[in-house]
Amino acid sequence: SMSGLPFLTGFICQKLVCQFRPRPCELILIDKQLVEEKKKQMKATDTAFLSTNDILMAAICQAIPNNKLCWHFRNERGRLPGVETSDGGCFISHLAAPTKYFQDPNNVRRVSDMGFYYPPKQTPIYPTYVGSYMVVSSWATAKGSRSLTPDGSNVHFHCPHPMFVRDLPFDVVIIFAVDDDHLGIIHNIYPSAMTPESRMFIDDIAVENRAG
Repeated sequence: SMSGLPFLTGFICQKLVCQFRPRPCELILIDKQLVEEKKKQMKATDTAFLSTNDILMAAICQAIPNNKLCWHFRNERGRLPGVETSDGGCFISHLAAPTKYFQDPNNVRRVSDMGFYYPPKQTPIYPTYVGSYMVVSSWATAKGSRSLTPDGSNVHFHCPHPMFVRDLPFDVVIIFAVDDDHLGIIHNIYPSAMTPESRMFIDDIAVENRAG
């Protein structure tokens, strides 16, 4: 779990740092067709399939390699007894693994399928204490904001408010659905934490790199 003294301690320390170094906010527009091409290129022979989230998780972890630990959330709808895929509520679990391990989308898929990387109660606490971690949350399948459309109006795209990342003191990334052809990544990572080399994967699937 992400709760407890280590998370609270790291949160407070990073919040103090943010008083002197405000968090940025960057939006990256992702082309779904380029993601589909990456799935075909990167799927290992022993991997049944790669999801869009697997590809984006790996791209994010390659772009931000200095964090020791990466947390992401697994949707437990359809996995927990008596919980249907359409049920409302907070049916999620927190999955943590070394950021370098998640740089391969096949490893992201393995952890998502198993439901863990570290055995119970063996997730290292040091990265959380010192703030060397990031949290990735995927809203890519959330379509409620686009389906609840008043009569006579049209929703052309969707984007979370910057406050969802900018006002948090730790590294956080949100994956979301923009429209039928695009996904978005919004994050608060300091530019100094990324290099042109580390961003190559994520830049490959960004809209500005779409041929033509």
